[in-house]
Amino acid sequence: MGPQFDRPPPKKKGKGWVIVPLAGVLVVIIGLWVVGVINKQNRIDDYAKPQPSWTAPVDEPTQEPTQEPTGQPTDEPTTSTSIATTRPTAPVPTSKYTPPPRRPTAFEVVSLNSFYTSGVHAGVGCKESGARARDVRSAGLYYLQIKSCLDRAWARQLKAAGKPVRAPKLLVMNGPTQTPCSGSAPSSFYCPANETIYMDGRGDVQLYAKYRNFTRGQVYLRMSMTDTVAHEYGHHLQELTGILQATYKLRYEKSGDARLEVSRRLELQASCFGSAFLSANKNSYPLRGASKTELDYLHSHQGDQPGRIRDHGRPSNYKYWTARSWPNRDVRYCITYRAPSHQVS
Repeated sequence: MGPQFDRPPPKKKGKGWVIVPLAGVLVVIIGLWVVGVINKQNRIDDYAKPQPSWTAPVDEPTQEPTQEPTGQPTDEPTTSTSIATTRPTAPVPTSKYTPPPRRPTAFEVVSLNSFYTSGVHAGVGCKESGARARDVRSAGLYYLQIKSCLDRAWARQLKAAGKPVRAPKLLVMNGPTQTPCSGSAPSSFYCPANETIYMDGRGDVQLYAKYRNFTRGQVYLRMSMTDTVAHEYGHHLQELTGILQATYKLRYEKSGDARLEVSRRLELQASCFGSAFLSANKNSYPLRGASKTELDYLHSHQGDQPGRIRDHGRPSNYKYWTARSWPNRDVRYCITYRAPSHQVS
């Protein structure tokens, strides 16, 4: 492992800030025709029909009938009187009502997301930047190099899952910064309101100055910068897949440690996503030797520190979740929302 040095506690990752026609009745009146002798006046005065907006006139007879018949009536009627009608047709619906599909619950979104079926993460030949955190601008160049790799790599997974593909923005902080998500933050974080990763450039520049003459310390810092960008990008993936908003809903419904546990599931998953990406690009970056040693150190020492709020997870659980996705390079190993409580404590 080489000479020991005073590593700072790994910076706590920022939070993922966290709707018939009615057929008319056609009445056909063939009428009353009188052939021969009429015994009595035959009239049809009323019949059932739909009520129109106007009234059809009824013809009056042109003369009064005679009082006496002019001849003997025949045994059989020589004429027939009929009223032909048609029955109303049954109403025909114009379209069949289809109820809207049931919306998935928040828990279904975080535990059964199609993103988990996007397959094994393929490498994109990502190479580490040659820039070093000598100043904020140089630190920004380092961050942007790995972000460009993340943009290419995760676009494949998002498309495979049928999710929107949008690259996040990246801003480098040189002190307290006003954002749509908060007044400021003590470390790097992701803001979903503007889909932006905010990196603590000033903090990394200070660590670079501290380790200027210590090679192993410089390696540790570079791996910390690499891992942090990958973690915060994980929160962007949660935003694009609906996991982040569903987590907010789950967290809102709980209180106390149950609420903190939901936050820990979110944070541990983001690191698991990041680990899958780093593993897929370990040969090209490269991540071996001292770089892998320092990355492993980070993954086993990150998380909630004694005496601080427990919203990220124990270091042992950071190690567990980053180790799950490292050999598999598959996000289906990152479903922290189904895990028992002790694995996200």
